[in-house]
Amino acid sequence: MKGEKRTILVAEDEPDIMRLYEVLLSTAGYNTLLANDGAAALELLGNGNDISLAVFDEWMPRRGDGMRLTRTIKTNPKYKQYKDLPIIIIGAGYNGSGRDEEESAIEAGANCYMKKPFEHKELLLKIKELLGEKPPERAERY
Repeated sequence: MKGEKRTILVAEDEPDIMRLYEVLLSTAGYNTLLANDGAAALELLGNGNDISLAVFDEWMPRRGDGMRLTRTIKTNPKYKQYKDLPIIIIGAGYNGSGRDEEESAIEAGANCYMKKPFEHKELLLKIKELLGEKPPERAERY
């Protein structure tokens, strides 16, 4: 895998936030596949793309939230090649139901739940950790 850029799937319904993730991840050396909702993310996965990690928004239209999307990927035989795909869900941390969203994300099969707002470097460090990559020697600014 050395020398190859890893690909990260980003599912985010807000165009400005999606563009921010795209710039952040490409600047950090990753390829990105972008989906504006859960259905588009499943289509990209269904095409057999070589995806190393996924970042999902908690709430999106069509195939709804990142948790439902994660459950589908982890349990549907159609996506069995991605059953071990590291997934980060990003959200506000509370949905009004009284349930802790981090707990719900982990139960759905995500590796991590990041509560907004967060520093860009936090996301990049979590991605590197989940991909088993060595973090930079010094703190980088993103």
